[in-house]
Amino acid sequence: MGRPLTDLPVDKWEGREGVALALAQLSQFLNKEQALSLFKFVVPMGLADNRKEVQNAMKLAAESVVEHHGKVLPQMVVDGMVGAFILDLSNAGPSVSADGTS
Repeated sequence: MGRPLTDLPVDKWEGREGVALALAQLSQFLNKEQALSLFKFVVPMGLADNRKEVQNAMKLAAESVVEHHGKVLPQMVVDGMVGAFILDLSNAGPSVSADGTS
């Protein structure tokens, strides 16, 4: 009775997580420009994903870019990443599940 209920679209987050994990593995093969583009995408977009699994995989990709290309990335981009991680940590709750290690 009443208005018809519609099904919400299913969030296919597994694909986004898989892409992030692949990017983490491929980051060592990127040139400077590609690494910078990947980094600029992952930090604001990947860390803002609504699924923790995707966020954690995107963090891994960003960390891999810094590990392999940190010396050639502009300092302001690296500083932006640090700021994003600090913001992420400040928004985390006090529970163990909020630290992404469980």
